[in-house]
Amino acid sequence: MFIKKFASFQLKFLFLVNIPSHSITFCINGYCFVKEWNFPVDKILYTCILAACMKVINKNLYTPFRDQVYDKLRNKIIFKGWKSGTILSEGELAKLFGISRTPIREAIRRLESEGLVKVIPKKGILIPGIEKKDVEEIFELREILHCYAIKKALKNITDKDIRQLEKIIDRAGKYIKRNNNKRLVELSIQFHNFILGLASNQRFIEVDHYLRTHMIRYSSELFGPKEGKYIGWEGHRQIIDALKKKDEVLACKSMRDHFKKGKELLLGRESSIFE
Repeated sequence: MFIKKFASFQLKFLFLVNIPSHSITFCINGYCFVKEWNFPVDKILYTCILAACMKVINKNLYTPFRDQVYDKLRNKIIFKGWKSGTILSEGELAKLFGISRTPIREAIRRLESEGLVKVIPKKGILIPGIEKKDVEEIFELREILHCYAIKKALKNITDKDIRQLEKIIDRAGKYIKRNNNKRLVELSIQFHNFILGLASNQRFIEVDHYLRTHMIRYSSELFGPKEGKYIGWEGHRQIIDALKKKDEVLACKSMRDHFKKGKELLLGRESSIFE
């Protein structure tokens, strides 16, 4: 018998493989499971590490299982817990979460509608890749949308709104120092959504959400290299400066330049994202 311990996402995780009896025991936060072992050890290791990266479903919450599964899978996909080309099993996920396949299936259906997974009959659930053409097209559409929206936002923006945007920038500065790409992505989304909200058109936010979901897995790549962090958030500062001046032309130019630099940074890391 051999024992291996893992610590992942503040999770206490332990698994034991009993080679003579062909059984495997793995425990996650006090929940223990025993499974007959009839596959290679490397498969066991993969399965257990995968389990360690998943937080156990909280059955005491009022939140439906399908929503909990959706959130956990989405976060793991977005922040590249799985590489493009990975194929997941509905049954394996059900076992890892300790629930039936129905909420797994419902969560997968929702993820598929967002383009984050692709269900392949008789094969499994594919984590899709992205092509250079996709990046260029999505950035082009977002640039057009955000440039138009910031013009409308200028008509409604107040000094209080400006201060709110500056607070987002200040919080981002702390996470740049901590190298926390996940929080930087979240704050960037918050920044742009705030401006879209000032345009007083809910459809702007809905359309941008659809476009962004196809790119969000790679958003953390923008803040990966140190220069990317500073270039990205310097662009946000320039947008705020333009808003302060109430200059429509400058605001649109700042927004357009911001998206162009983001596209250049992302395409410049081609080898790491186009898998």
